[in-house]
Amino acid sequence: DTNVYNVFIMLLGKYLNKYYLKYAWCFIIGIIALIAIDYFQTLLPQFLGQLVDFFEQYSDVSLIPLDQLNKMVLSILALGVIMCAGRMLWRFTIFYASKKIDGHIRHEMFKKAERLPLSFYHDNKVGAVMAWFTNDLETIEEYAEQFIIIQNEMNSVLNEKKEVSSLCLGCS
Repeated sequence: DTNVYNVFIMLLGKYLNKYYLKYAWCFIIGIIALIAIDYFQTLLPQFLGQLVDFFEQYSDVSLIPLDQLNKMVLSILALGVIMCAGRMLWRFTIFYASKKIDGHIRHEMFKKAERLPLSFYHDNKVGAVMAWFTNDLETIEEYAEQFIIIQNEMNSVLNEKKEVSSLCLGCS
């Protein structure tokens, strides 16, 4: 779809770079939170596996040492709280930057629209001008939000593929 391609090129283009730089701190914090969440999500199966192994050691429930069990359960709960906080952090920072960028672009468009001659509004339909201010900007905002997230997920998948291929090469 050429529309998606054009939006993607604009997201990487020099027009939006000033906004990426202005809100770089938001994107950096969001990316760090995304990476941290990916790491903590890999720990959860390990913790649950340790808990299952712990229960398999004891055939009688009354023999289970509660202090160890409490420590394991609390570590799983702490991991869940960290993952929840990290998700909130990356969503807040990336969506915040996206909304601010949207606001700046709308402001620039409005200033430009005020300077346009009346002939522009006679030549262009009202619906088209309104679409530029609403639908087109919402599309840009949506792509700006998801651009960082998708890029991080693609990097995670590529890293996993490298790890799996290196493991397979070591098996042969």
